[in-house]
Amino acid sequence: MDFEWTKGHWLVIFSETPLWLVLLISLAVTLPVGMGRISFLLALLFVPLLRTARFIRARIGVDNGTLLLRAGWLFRKEERISAAFVTGVELNQNLLLRPWGIWQVRISFLGAAFRPVFALPRDQADTLLCLLLGKKGSRGSACKASKREFIRWGLFQPRTVKITALLTPFLAAISALLRLLSRQTLAPQDYEAALRVIFYLALLGGVLLGLYLLGSLVSLLYKLIIYYRFRVTSYDRLLHVAHGLLRKREFWFSRNWIIGMRLTQSALMRPFGYYTVRLTARGYGGFRRTPLLFPMARRETLETLLQAALLQPLPRLLLQPPARSRRYFLWRWPIWISGGATLICAALDLRVFGGLAFFLFLAAFADGALRRRNAAAGASQGLILIAGGGLLQSIELFRRSAAGEASVLAPVWKLRQGLCSLAIRLPGNFLRKSVAAPNLDAAKTHILQRFLLR
Repeated sequence: MDFEWTKGHWLVIFSETPLWLVLLISLAVTLPVGMGRISFLLALLFVPLLRTARFIRARIGVDNGTLLLRAGWLFRKEERISAAFVTGVELNQNLLLRPWGIWQVRISFLGAAFRPVFALPRDQADTLLCLLLGKKGSRGSACKASKREFIRWGLFQPRTVKITALLTPFLAAISALLRLLSRQTLAPQDYEAALRVIFYLALLGGVLLGLYLLGSLVSLLYKLIIYYRFRVTSYDRLLHVAHGLLRKREFWFSRNWIIGMRLTQSALMRPFGYYTVRLTARGYGGFRRTPLLFPMARRETLETLLQAALLQPLPRLLLQPPARSRRYFLWRWPIWISGGATLICAALDLRVFGGLAFFLFLAAFADGALRRRNAAAGASQGLILIAGGGLLQSIELFRRSAAGEASVLAPVWKLRQGLCSLAIRLPGNFLRKSVAAPNLDAAKTHILQRFLLR
């Protein structure tokens, strides 16, 4: 055998679920029902005991280009999988495994379900990686992301509309009470009660805003820890993504299975020309986290990433059906609800509430207008582009060879106006089953559909 049957390190039993989480679950289960110490210990040890049983039977090996897996406890199972169907390998190492030099190994397959996780020394993990994905080959282009880029990434994705929607009821109530107090028709005790209610409403709104800002800060710090020393490196046949501080993560992908990238751009990122880039690969998505390829990429970085992952430059599109019909993009429920709320507030002379409702109306209107501006579809000889979204724009770039199905969809009343939507199904897209561009020019879209599957 190329890689002899291996059980892996026993620390894999404890490396998946933190022991403190098991302890909290055990306490939540045992204490309310008055269970004794023995029951508490059994509940505490349930997950490690179950994993121990799985660990005793689990084996991994490679024989002549075939991956061999043994797993199961009461029901034992042995699988033989061709290495040609291996799409990627994930290596990660947490603080528990680091002193031992052990790495967790997860293997993704084309259309496969969950597979057992093995903990192996780095030399064995590298040997297994080479047998499954081939040798690394000569090193090609490399990209790195700095702390400054991740901080910008966190700051350039605000949720102002959500904050406004959250604080609107509190500010509306405070506005109504202040208007009531300004009329000076209340008794002294009622006046004091109203002031007390205003104080508590303002305090609660301030606490919610503070918690939101604190959560945003914690989220940013979490991203800095998770994506510490983020880098992408290309080799002859493989793409390598590595990052992490407390838990080191490495993703190895065969470039034959990488089908495209998804670019996202918020409204604040757009004036500075920044994009967030994510990888799309066949057979990938069973891992708990999808690897972020680059947090803040400019156009020149996109060129490098596309060349590294897809071996192609940014495409010059041959066909670009433009988005049409303003009203279909503006017939959206956030516009009508916020617009109706604005009119009601204007009629009732609720100025603060009306101002916030009008802000939400402008945000919803801008989102609808940008959806029409951003919606597009096009193709080059090697790549397909599908764009959409409003304040958060998304662009899908993927290989033409990955397009298994291209559908033109539209109700009858849109077809009569020369409108349709183009939807393309991607077999390896972990985000959605298909990508679509709505309300395009029907004549050009039909031409593009025939061109895509030619």
